[in-house]
Amino acid sequence: MKIEIIEGNSYRWEDIVDSLPDTWVGLSDIKWGFNEATIESATVKYMYKTKDELGELWFAGECSPIYTTPDNILQIGAVI
Repeated sequence: MKIEIIEGNSYRWEDIVDSLPDTWVGLSDIKWGFNEATIESATVKYMYKTKDELGELWFAGECSPIYTTPDNILQIGAVI
């Protein structure tokens, strides 16, 4: 179910993926699931930024850039 995602608020991973499909998001306060292989919930700190912009924010310690995919395969990106 799509919900309105507001930067700075915490959401379940399923809600983030459903509401922002195929989008790079900058997350913080990530609550990892079993074996740290899945995300249970996180705070959406940034959305609608490029992976390069989020990579720079990651390097500055601001967020973790993650791509939302409808099949729940995590793609974590960083510019190093």
